[in-house]
Amino acid sequence: VDVAVSLYRSVTDPSLRSQALDALAALLLKTATADAAGGRYSTAIQRLVEIGTLAPATPAGVQAARQLPIDQAGEAGLLIRSGRAADAVVILDAVLKEDSAQATRTAMSLLPTALFDAGEQALAHDSYHEALTALEDLVATFPSAAEASQAAAMLAAPQVVSGTLVTHSGAAVSGRVRLSSHYKAEPGGMYQTSAPFYYTPADAAGDFNFSGVPVGGPYVLEVFANGNWTTLINPSTNQPANPVMVTALVPVDLTFVVLPS
Repeated sequence: VDVAVSLYRSVTDPSLRSQALDALAALLLKTATADAAGGRYSTAIQRLVEIGTLAPATPAGVQAARQLPIDQAGEAGLLIRSGRAADAVVILDAVLKEDSAQATRTAMSLLPTALFDAGEQALAHDSYHEALTALEDLVATFPSAAEASQAAAMLAAPQVVSGTLVTHSGAAVSGRVRLSSHYKAEPGGMYQTSAPFYYTPADAAGDFNFSGVPVGGPYVLEVFANGNWTTLINPSTNQPANPVMVTALVPVDLTFVVLPS
């Protein structure tokens, strides 16, 4: 086929050019149809694009333009099954912009799975922004899909908050740590916090880990010392120096929290 295409493309005689383009487009369309029937959508798409470039006005060129989004939707299905859901989402979004009822129906049926899988795959690679974009798009666009309820649960799931307590000299600080809510400054440099509270110990190395903190905040990181819960206050704002915001999908790593000696 490729040799025949090359020969057809080499025809430059004006009296034969139209006939050559018709034959070229028909050959490519026949080959693309066979490729798609065999599940070789990427090759079929290349053939259809070639028709659109070389002979768009031929009868086969018109058919190729109609067939292209259908085969692109088929290729997206293969990408989903092969673990490349993010690439499938890009193709399906492009298909929806085409004027093809059949391809649109296929794209709409595939997109919930594609978006959910893209979110899970991005999350597995710590690509939190991409995961958040895919899952939020799924929930907003396909709220009644089964995948949307799973995505909503993932977006609302509590997250890990971890870090290490140290002094200014770098020495580890062990003890009880908590995250609290509803910070309120009081006169004389005092403050109040209120429930809900989340508790965890800091070990001998100063490491602490809250296993599941609900999305939201700001939470106040407090350390139990000398019989009281205390936190560092920024004197210029009279607010906690280490506010903790928990966002969807993203574990919070506070790294080193430096405490007074």
